[in-house]
Amino acid sequence: MKIKLKKPRFRLLRKMFSPVRKVFTTLDNVISLVRERVAKSVRMQLMATFIVCLLSAMVVASVTDSYLSKLNRDPVVDYSNGAESIDYYARNIVQDLTDYIQARYDDRHEIIWEEEYGRIELDEYIKHVLNRWNGKTKALIVDMDGNVLYRSENATENQVDLHNTIRNAMNTRIDSYRLHERAEFSSFYPITINDIRAYVIVSGMPEASITYHEGGGGFVPVILGFATFILLFYFATQQKMKYIEELASGLLEISKGNLDHRIVGKSDDELGSLANNINFMAEELKNKIEEERRAEVLKNELITNVSHDLRTPLTSIMGYLNLLKDRKYETLDEAKQYLDIAYGKSEKLKVLIEDLFEYTKVTNQGIKLSLEKVYLNELIDQLTEELVPILEEKELVFKKEFSKEKAIVFADTDKMVRIFENLLTNAIRYSKEQAEILIKTTVGEKHITVCIENKGEPISPEDLDRIFDRFFKVEKSRTSNSAGSGLGLAISKNLIILHGGRIWADCKGDTIQFFVELNKFS
Repeated sequence: MKIKLKKPRFRLLRKMFSPVRKVFTTLDNVISLVRERVAKSVRMQLMATFIVCLLSAMVVASVTDSYLSKLNRDPVVDYSNGAESIDYYARNIVQDLTDYIQARYDDRHEIIWEEEYGRIELDEYIKHVLNRWNGKTKALIVDMDGNVLYRSENATENQVDLHNTIRNAMNTRIDSYRLHERAEFSSFYPITINDIRAYVIVSGMPEASITYHEGGGGFVPVILGFATFILLFYFATQQKMKYIEELASGLLEISKGNLDHRIVGKSDDELGSLANNINFMAEELKNKIEEERRAEVLKNELITNVSHDLRTPLTSIMGYLNLLKDRKYETLDEAKQYLDIAYGKSEKLKVLIEDLFEYTKVTNQGIKLSLEKVYLNELIDQLTEELVPILEEKELVFKKEFSKEKAIVFADTDKMVRIFENLLTNAIRYSKEQAEILIKTTVGEKHITVCIENKGEPISPEDLDRIFDRFFKVEKSRTSNSAGSGLGLAISKNLIILHGGRIWADCKGDTIQFFVELNKFS
């Protein structure tokens, strides 16, 4: 059994309304885009606010003007409509009489005359026409001499001063100014009856009609519109002005030294961006000041450490030289011993001064690197051979686990020697006796990592964070017997940074590890 699928209903309607839907979708997208642009621009917001306030003010002014115009309207008595009715009656009389005479005496219209007018005599018909508005107007038919030929029942004149009548009628014919006053109105039209030239004169008091003349609102609508604009603009921009005041007060608070103060970002426009920039500025100033404070502390520590580390060997040198100068020795061998000690102390003093000088150059970027291809495995292998005598004094052993792949970096050879010499010497100095120092190189996809591991006194996490600071030594090792200047690791770190690498330390129990990561040469 086949199942017939029903065709979708209303497909035609959907097709018909599809363009409408597309138009509304496009319009919605345009409105969203405009709203987004306005939300991100203070200028656009002010323009939109100004337009809305101006349109609102115009609406208020228009409504007020319309209301006051109706409230201040004056009644005006107008007689022009009544005068037009009298004039219309006069024209109607002439038209009816003309039609009657033409039909009565024209053989071609004899049948029409019989049907419409019957056998009515002319005089009777004229009286009938003149008395249609009996009681409202007077209707006269006068000849050229002013003699009254026919008149309505309410008229008594037998003679009319035709010239005065015509003059008065002409002065008052549909005159809108004159017709605002109640006065008799006359209208006249020429007519020919029985070959006699005559005038149809219709006169009477026109009926009054009351019209209302609306007066203007004056300055009140303008004042109300202006006041509406000011009030709407004030309240519409009040929130923005408060936000500007918050920015100003926040900036003032920051300028007083409260660098922890932050301004809340309330919009995506230029004011919100300004708030973010002020917060960023406060954060940068805070970091800068903290950095300067740390630098000041480090400077004081530097002065203290330098004075301490220089004074100790210098005091020893002066002490032994004074003994030699005062000949406070019993034998020449004893004098030679004093001299050897003073010389050793002076060498230590020289090393300290050289380390200090090199550290100053490194931190002030006074060193220029001479970059070339450096084979790290071979360089470290050569350094370990040179350090064998020192190694044997502490009964230590180097264990090397070099990568099979060549570890090549683009670096300054002399600086690499100084870096790894410092690290190896540091490992020897602080290793336990009869222990093993592991040197391991790993070649990755982009970096080469060197690990130097030794067994020694555990280092706390706090000391690990400061181990690369200048003149820092772990407290247990900071004795007069320690040969280090406290600058070796700091120099190594700065040299590594100059090469675009990084260095860090780790401690797991009594296992201390130093890692150096350099960019692989490709």
